[in-house]
Amino acid sequence: MRTRSRLALLVSSVFSIALSTALAEESKSKLPEEPIPLQPVPKRPKPLLELGEPFLGSGTLAKGFTLPTGATWQPAFLVWGNLRSALFTIEDRDGSDKSEWGNRLDLVAQLSLTYTERVVFSLRPLDESGKFAGYVFSPDGNDGGQTELDSTVNTLFFEGDFSELFPKLDPTDSRALDFGFSVGRQPLLLQDGMLIADAMDSVGVVRNTLHLPGFSSFRVTGFYGWGHVNRGGNNAIDPSARLFGIFTEGGTPRSTITTDFAYVMSDGLGGDGWFAGLSTVQRFGGRLNSTFRGVVSRALEQETPYTGTGVLLTSELSFTPHHTRDIAYFNAYGAFGNYTPAARGARMGGPLGRLGIHFEGSGIGAYGAAMTNRSEDVFGAVAGYQRFFNAQRGQLIFELATRNETTDEGVFQGGFGTRFQHALGRRFVVRLEGFAVGTETRKPRYGARTEIMVAF
Repeated sequence: MRTRSRLALLVSSVFSIALSTALAEESKSKLPEEPIPLQPVPKRPKPLLELGEPFLGSGTLAKGFTLPTGATWQPAFLVWGNLRSALFTIEDRDGSDKSEWGNRLDLVAQLSLTYTERVVFSLRPLDESGKFAGYVFSPDGNDGGQTELDSTVNTLFFEGDFSELFPKLDPTDSRALDFGFSVGRQPLLLQDGMLIADAMDSVGVVRNTLHLPGFSSFRVTGFYGWGHVNRGGNNAIDPSARLFGIFTEGGTPRSTITTDFAYVMSDGLGGDGWFAGLSTVQRFGGRLNSTFRGVVSRALEQETPYTGTGVLLTSELSFTPHHTRDIAYFNAYGAFGNYTPAARGARMGGPLGRLGIHFEGSGIGAYGAAMTNRSEDVFGAVAGYQRFFNAQRGQLIFELATRNETTDEGVFQGGFGTRFQHALGRRFVVRLEGFAVGTETRKPRYGARTEIMVAF
């Protein structure tokens, strides 16, 4: 009873605060009748550490130094990050509850040599193996403080442009030497994370500004990943996995078209498999934004939880209602077979995460997605409204979602969720959110969470 009372109080607080804030805000879409003079440029917030040229600063640039290759470097070192602290409670369908206070720290350091060459390094020192520094209130037997320190390197890579590193090879800029490249443990996001969303030891080479018939611009990337590859079906690192990829993106007068192909070779988890994705992004009638996407996976050996065979189709539509700056959206999805991404990082869940707040994981603590974001024999839809207020410093989302599994034992789920967040000052963001998900044959599932984030 005490857990349910605490849960009910937290859920009602989330809904009442978010709703009252949104309703109290008047629309500001009307154009002013008086001219607005040129506004002063706000002062630049300083990062945690800054050496050399100030990031987005003003004034005279330092002279730097010139290499024998002809490249001029102006080194600058920058450290920034954010600290998230969240308190949440969930009552699951079996009557059990989870209540936790969790903390997450993301630290990023960057050594910029020019505006195209840099070294990036990042850590997450307060969480390890899905556990976060903080305190577990329930379930019984797991309560107590947690000190989860982790020194694992999340990212460490160098990226640059060949023509900028060796400008003497093409002093008139007339040769096709504009090849970008990156090497190291680097994040890769393809098809909005539905095909690949992982940080792996890899090398990539990209050729931009290619000209093909019917395209205003075209880009081709060759990619090879040899280590720290998380198999997307079960989000587990496969030490033997090697990932090969060809990724393209081009712009036409009406659409942006992306095609991606990846092949994973492995002697360990999941075996070999190939993966592909196609998406188009366009705007209809000047008002309706749309994204249509299809991704496919094919296990070349026996299907496993790490590599499956299936297809995932999604449609995302959104528009801004008249006289507002808000966004109304409707997303639909359908998975046929067991679609698995080529690679997806640990603790990131399944590929449906970007379709709505019901499927999005929090990234902190055991507060996962309200509905499972896996993509095996399932279809459903998401409808929501995102309201902006207070000069876009605050936003409120209301969302309805469905999930219908098509297997013989599959169940139908329907849910309602809301999220309120607001910027405080220049470095703080507060967020309140909650959800309720019901099924045909099981008890409802409830959850609520409050979080504060500090950017530095």
